[in-house]
Formats: sequence, structure tokens, C-alpha cells
Amino acid sequence: VDEIASADSSVNKRPWWVREVDKPTIEIDWSKTSSLPFPQEGCHLPPLLAEFVGWDRVNSAMAQGVAALNAGAKKTGSKEAISLLDTSMQEAAWPHFIAHAGWREPVYPALEGAAPIPELVGQTYTHESFGVPRWESTPEENFALLKSAMRFFGAGQIASIELDANVKSMFYPVDASRMFFNGPPMAYGFEDCDNGYVTDTHFIIPNKARWVVTYTTPMPKEM
Repeated sequence: VDEIASADSSVNKRPWWVREVDKPTIEIDWSKTSSLPFPQEGCHLPPLLAEFVGWDRVNSAMAQGVAALNAGAKKTGSKEAISLLDTSMQEAAWPHFIAHAGWREPVYPALEGAAPIPELVGQTYTHESFGVPRWESTPEENFALLKSAMRFFGAGQIASIELDANVKSMFYPVDASRMFFNGPPMAYGFEDCDNGYVTDTHFIIPNKARWVVTYTTPMPKEM
């Protein structure tokens, strides 16, 4: 950990003539800028489709899709065949099942209505879990350590931005991440608390949180 923290602290390798600044070249009028209602963007998500056609048709279509995928892989040589290569590529990009805690959870379960959603927030071991003091260093070394960990997990460009009023105003009114599991969208909220937590309707972020880490994931241009 100490070696990682003391490594090259530069985040993104850029040409010498490129500068990173706090404000973009074109001034932004934050009073006229608002966030996008993200859940209304992803109309392919089951809960949004269900608003138009009902859960019966959505669940039926998902079940037919999985059945067709399994059947197509076995029809080698026919027009209905789905090659193992295509299937493998799809499963690698977005699997029908996610391995979690030793069991396989269907990504699109054919259930009546919304599916139960596993809560992943708070599952990571912390220094309190082990009964030891937390690791602390300078902000620069902390960010270098975080950068190295994120690069290990596949992140490309990594940066941080201060969580001020302008940034808070750009948070999605509701977050659609749970909708991938047929769950309801969640809203964001800010409170005076020590640690963030999750309710049935909100992701709560402590007001004392000062920084947001942003990142991109590199993808093949051919795809």
C-alpha cells in the first residue's frame, strides 16, 4: 500500500500543452442548468416498459428472450442459430445471471412485479470490521492510492471534483441503477450524518462529503 501511495501521482497522461483547470473555457450559467431525469432516458429498462405495457407482457417477453437464447445456441447450422461466440460476447458484456455470495442471481428474473434487490452498500469490510485504525495519509497520497486501485479494476481516466452546490444540483433527481434489477428508481438526499446509508427510497450522502471521484472506462471503438 505504501509503495502504491508513493508512486507517480499523475492521474491522466496528457500532452504538455494541455492544462487541467477548475473552470471550463466556456463559462457555465449554473442558474440555468439542471440535471436530467435519467430514468426517463432508459426506456429499455423493465420498470419503464411496464408502465406502458404492464408487467405481464414485460415478464413474458423476458422469459421468451432467455428461452430463445438457450434454444438458439443449440440450433447449430440453422437460420435460428445463435453462435456460441455471440452468446459468450453477450454474457461477458451483460450476463443473465450474476454470481453473488456463492449463488447465482438472475439479472432479469421473470417475476410478477419488481424483484427483490440485494443491498450491496455496507457489505465491504472496513477498518472497524478488523478492529484496527484506518489508514491515513495526505490527500495527494490518498488519491494516488485510489487511482491505482481504480486502474486495477479497469478505470481509464480518473479525476476528482469538489462537491459544491453546483455539483449537487447536477445529481440525477432519481437514480436508475436499481431498475436493472426490476427495482424502483431511487432518489438522492443529503443529511448531516457521519456515513452514507440507503433507505427504501433514497441514497443518503453525508453533507460533510467534500469530493466526487469521476472516471471513464475504456471500450473498443470497433464495438
